[in-house]
Amino acid sequence: MVFGKIFGGDKKRRQEAEEAENFRRGLEAPMRALLDLIFDMPVDRTSKMLLRQKIIERDKSELERVLQNAILPKLDAEWQARIKDLGKTEAWMTVDEFRETPMSLRAKDKRVDLLDLGRFPIPADKSQSKELSYGQI
Repeated sequence: MVFGKIFGGDKKRRQEAEEAENFRRGLEAPMRALLDLIFDMPVDRTSKMLLRQKIIERDKSELERVLQNAILPKLDAEWQARIKDLGKTEAWMTVDEFRETPMSLRAKDKRVDLLDLGRFPIPADKSQSKELSYGQI
């Protein structure tokens, strides 16, 4: 027991860290992004604790009320804009951005573990054949 605590083998601490990460992954994208920003916010400790508590409770209406009445008035315009734009860019990407990800199958790839969901148009100016073609999703 003593050696486990000295050398970092404490199972309870590891289990708590895993539970915290699982909780974080289970949050919706805007709430997860807000949780990640709390540490760097230039507000007092009490406001940060209140914000964390509302995120943990997953009460969106109360979280929004706390943000509007207690947190946003204390922040400068740059921070306010960051908080208002949370989660807007995380869920969607353009076809070109998607095409650059490993999720998009290339003509040279012959993988059997990918699922063919559909096709998207590739404009002639971006196509290798210089004519309108379609890429797999």
